[in-house]
Amino acid sequence: QRIRSAILFADMRDYTRISADMTPEEAVDLLNIFFDCLVPAIEREGGEVLKYLGDGLLAIFREPGDDLGGAAKGALTASQSAMAALAEANALGRFANPVAAGIALHHGEAAYGNVGSGARLDFTVIGRDVNLASRVTRLNRTLGEPILMTKPFVDFLWDMPEPLGEHALDGFAEPMGVYRPARPPAA
Repeated sequence: QRIRSAILFADMRDYTRISADMTPEEAVDLLNIFFDCLVPAIEREGGEVLKYLGDGLLAIFREPGDDLGGAAKGALTASQSAMAALAEANALGRFANPVAAGIALHHGEAAYGNVGSGARLDFTVIGRDVNLASRVTRLNRTLGEPILMTKPFVDFLWDMPEPLGEHALDGFAEPMGVYRPARPPAA
């Protein structure tokens, strides 16, 4: 089935370094605390976590009928809430070492359904827009920004995010306009 949605990729920064000296059980605990910061925020805003990808995840926010923009707003709100929950977990010392995340947001079309072979199928989304969103997560670290949004994503927002220029993405011929959420004015 083909769907239009906001696509969210999130991953933990420096997971390999942070977990290098951990036992497998400690690494699982680390990931569970991390995902406890992200998943409730995503689900509260109507998102659906489709896949855990090691120290990251893939979620979608489906467009609810004709209310174009609802999915993007929900995905951005979820991202900001997840970052706040992560900051709180760090402040409370829930992690042995401070943990950071990068979240990439894109809006587009994807094939939604089962993919796999024979008796082993995986329910997910695939397609050009999903690949594009996953490439944007690499820019989180490069640009030093916890939340990045593509031009097709911000086209669905009412408030004006801050542009960070156009950036080349692996496997894509055209550069993509990338934005960060607007920062509140200094008091």
